[in-house]
This record gives sequence, structure tokens and C-alpha cells, in this order.
Amino acid sequence: MALTSLIFLAAASGIVVADSVKEFSGRQGQDGWFYGYLDRGENQESDYDPGRFSMMSQYLESDSGARDYAPVWHASDPEVWTFIAPTTMHPNSLGTTMGRTPREVWPVRRWVSEVPGQVTLRGNLSKNLAGGEGLRGLIYVDGKLVWKADIAGNDQVGTDFSVTAKVKVGSLIDFVVDPLGHDRFDHARFVAQVFWEN
Repeated sequence: MALTSLIFLAAASGIVVADSVKEFSGRQGQDGWFYGYLDRGENQESDYDPGRFSMMSQYLESDSGARDYAPVWHASDPEVWTFIAPTTMHPNSLGTTMGRTPREVWPVRRWVSEVPGQVTLRGNLSKNLAGGEGLRGLIYVDGKLVWKADIAGNDQVGTDFSVTAKVKVGSLIDFVVDPLGHDRFDHARFVAQVFWEN
């Protein structure tokens, strides 16, 4: 959302400068949003490195393979489940199914800050599809973990979050999904708005 075209929303919590659902698009970088993934390979490296973010290259307006969550971005490797849709994110795991490559590949929805100062990240993490062993949602700001939560496989209510962070113009805010070992039914509803405490 360009600052010159902001619609200033009056709220005690600040001004909405980013919305992961309303601003979802088929163009990388539109409104500061980028759609990518982190390939943790077969060794499941423990550290999160924002510099290893790879942009997704396949965008589809319709896709039955993603349970019709389209429009949807897919990881470059067609043999993994990893995708990002307007409200949904899905990882790939070492214990993947249906012929996919056994690699841990996390989806990463990234917003590049257009404002300096304090922001509040508000949203919800839940399951879009009940089943499986559950998953973990994580939020990183410039590579530093600021929030995480685990949700059970049947939890379609999930948990709301409200996290404050200091940012500068160009700071990286990453919303990430970890399959926690197996990606079966790991359709995560992970949505967020960014409020600028001007």
C-alpha cells in the first residue's frame, strides 16, 4: 500500500498500512507483499535465515490441486505441496504424501515495511481444513522471531495474535508455516494486518 494512496483508517491502534488478504495479488512486490518459501531441505536446519527466502514463480488463477484456494502462488518445485493463497498457506514436509518430494519447505508471506517506527501485527492462525497432526505459525521481523503458536489438527478457530515490533523502511516481516513433522491436512489460515503506530 503506497503511502501516497493510503486510506487512513481511524483506530486507536493506529493506521492500517498492510492487509495480507485484501492486498493479495499475482504480482510479486505489489503493495509491499512477496510470496516465497524457505527450503530447509532434508536436514531441517534450525535457524531461520531471511536471506534464504526464494520467491515463488508459479501463479495460478485456478488450481484444483490446492483445493480451489486459488488464486494461488506455488513454490518453484512442482513436486512439493508448498503454496500461498489469499487466506491459506501450506508447507511441505519430510513426511509428505501423494508422491511429493520429502523435503521441508516452509511457505513465507513477506511484507517489506514502507514505514518507520512501531507497528502492531494483528491476525489469526487456524486450520482451514480439519485433520492431521497440527502445525506451527511463526512471525519474524528482520530475521528475529517475535511470535509463534502451535495449533492442533482439528482447530479451525485457532488463535488471534497482536504483536508489536520496531521497524524501519525496508524491514522484512515474514509470516511462516512449519508443518511440525508431517504436512497432512496442513492448510493453515494465516491472515494479518499491519498497523502503524504513527
